[in-house]
Amino acid sequence: MWGLRWWRGLSQVERFDIYTRWSFYVLLAIGPTTIGLAVAPIQPMRPALVAILGASVVQAILGVVVVRAMLARRRRPGPVPRLAYVALGAVTLVGLGLTWIQFPTDAPDARLASVFFVVAFIGSLSLVMTSRQALLVMVALIAVPAVIELAGLGSSPVGTTRVLVNAGMTAVAGMCAIGAYRAGIWMFDVVWELDRARSIEARLAVAEERLRFARDLHDVVGRGLAVVSLKSDLAARLAQRGRPEAADEMLEVRRVAQDLLSEVREVVRGYRSTDLGAELAGARSVLASAGIECRIIGSGDAIGEQAQAILGWAVREGTTNVLRHSQATTCTIALRVHEDSVELTMENDGAAGSGGLAPGHGLVGLTERMTAAGGSLVAERLPGARFRLVARLPVSAAPTTGGTSVAAAAAAAGVAVSEVPTPPDGAVSASGGAGVSQASGVAGNGHADPGAGGRPAGRPADADRTEATVS
Repeated sequence: MWGLRWWRGLSQVERFDIYTRWSFYVLLAIGPTTIGLAVAPIQPMRPALVAILGASVVQAILGVVVVRAMLARRRRPGPVPRLAYVALGAVTLVGLGLTWIQFPTDAPDARLASVFFVVAFIGSLSLVMTSRQALLVMVALIAVPAVIELAGLGSSPVGTTRVLVNAGMTAVAGMCAIGAYRAGIWMFDVVWELDRARSIEARLAVAEERLRFARDLHDVVGRGLAVVSLKSDLAARLAQRGRPEAADEMLEVRRVAQDLLSEVREVVRGYRSTDLGAELAGARSVLASAGIECRIIGSGDAIGEQAQAILGWAVREGTTNVLRHSQATTCTIALRVHEDSVELTMENDGAAGSGGLAPGHGLVGLTERMTAAGGSLVAERLPGARFRLVARLPVSAAPTTGGTSVAAAAAAAGVAVSEVPTPPDGAVSASGGAGVSQASGVAGNGHADPGAGGRPAGRPADADRTEATVS
């Protein structure tokens, strides 16, 4: 069970890494296993047979060392294990020499042992050499003993045919080993390169969005601050001269600052706003790029704007969880509109881990947002390593007509609001779900509003009683 949980906790790339490594290890282990099975029935067991089997085992161990070093080198630059390769070549030559000395020229066991010695060495060598270079080494390992044997046989046609057939079989096995090793290392490189590309793409997307937001802030704030600097400098000079116009200039500075604050809130509101249709399309695209089949059932066209915004956050958070905390291959997003509620369900397979849920900041924040809007959020594990996220909102939280009230906007951001009679124009600003109470001089994001006492000039104190209060 522990091994199964460990395997499920690995990413697809890590699983492929382990699969590739152990494929090479199994290929290296075939030689000693087969040679051991071939010489085991021979009795009495001669020391030369034990030496051949020992050479095969040592060759397999050195092959594993070489393969591990070369695979690590494919991911991070490092030196070629030259000493391990020299030792591997020496053991291979010793094993081939013992094989040809010990067995008669017509014994099939000699051919079997020599084939595995050549295949294991050439396969490991192909990880550091080109295919052409590995083929040349293989031809040398096959041709030299074949020429020596042909010279010793003289003009025997049967012996010559046997030698040529054995050399051909060894050459075919060696070429298959080169192809298998080269194909495996190529797929290993491709998979890790794709994983790095996905990581770089995600970082670039974040950096691009930060640059866009910084550019918007620069465009909005730069002009406003230049005006504030100019007006405040003028007011200071007028005040030094005792001119009454200094007060008017400072009032103008305050007005510009308030306008600038409103424009910044508009930028932030556009930056933080969500659209359900765009989030669904983005989720499908992102999941597809990660190799996850995404199926979307239903449409959000009949849902109000505020409900779409909140459910858009649910889709965004659910998609993030699928990508970061699962090894999913399929994900289904279902949107259902009932008489009194709207329900969004996201279900995926490949849920990593087991036991109870440990919600992170994303789910906690989404739960608070749903609760403030009168809805609910349920995250649960299902049998078969599946995970389901269910977000429900009442229909009343999604008005399809009319304007957006302060309560609805604040509810979308998870802020409780109590409304009283509508204030005069400009008394309340509710942008991006952050309401403002100018009577107290505090904005919904926790920063103080500029202005003396937070009340605009010329506004009666009685007007404060008509404002929305953020709790």
